[in-house]
Amino acid sequence: MKERTGRPTAWRHFRRAFEEESGADLGWFFEAWVVRPGAPAIRLDEVGVVEGAEPVVRLALSATSPVRALLPVEIRLAEGPPIRRCVDAVLGPEPTGFEWLLPAGARPVAVAVDPDADAMRALDPEEVPATLRLAFGAERLRVVLPAGASEEMAAAYRRLADGLGERLAIEVVAGEPGSLPEGAVLLLGGPAENALSRAVLRGLGPGASIEGATWRGGGVEVAGDGAALVACARNGRDGIVVVVAAATPAALDAAGPKLVHYGTYGYLLFDAGRNVAKGVLDSPASPLVRTLE
Repeated sequence: MKERTGRPTAWRHFRRAFEEESGADLGWFFEAWVVRPGAPAIRLDEVGVVEGAEPVVRLALSATSPVRALLPVEIRLAEGPPIRRCVDAVLGPEPTGFEWLLPAGARPVAVAVDPDADAMRALDPEEVPATLRLAFGAERLRVVLPAGASEEMAAAYRRLADGLGERLAIEVVAGEPGSLPEGAVLLLGGPAENALSRAVLRGLGPGASIEGATWRGGGVEVAGDGAALVACARNGRDGIVVVVAAATPAALDAAGPKLVHYGTYGYLLFDAGRNVAKGVLDSPASPLVRTLE
């Protein structure tokens, strides 16, 4: 690229230089990463195993639009470390088949395509962890006020909703609906204050829970008037639900204004406004991971 020094340089010049150096046609690379907006979704259409002394794993892949795909494949075994292979092929709307011969005695139990999301592809919504960012970035966030909170706590939850309304597009729902609304939902109140919060926290298990005076988040426990908990979960395929609860109005007032700064996390535990635990609760599912029967 020395000849371009001090001159206007476009992507085509980079491509020409890279191709001259590598001796390879890199049109597919620049098409995927520079020219085409967005990224195609990859589909795992079929997967199976042919039993035998040396089993064969077969799968078929397709893409929503033509793309040169470089996809790591992880073949998980009943015993021992996984076997790793790679797909390097042009994929399109029609399925393309691949197969690998495994060592004798290997017992494959699952296949995962691009398990660490390294490839240039659109992620399926089920692969995205439930985090505050999904709620705060939604076009509209439904905020459900608790029906069973004390007068003081109800006022504190309302203050939190009003504060979020100054930053986000929210719709406040007064009185708990009979079922969880669709889309992005913020449930205010703990299990004793909001029946919907109770159902969501029950589904999350010990990763985020409120049991009596003990508040838990990611293995850390807080007991006392300063406790506040935030926990996120998927709401259907495309939605997100967030539970925000606190032991006292003071604890909620101390933690609430900070929530918008923790968008990458799926759970938060506070003690008197100080964050003591944070992380992501759920293990994202992926349609590119299949169990072999």
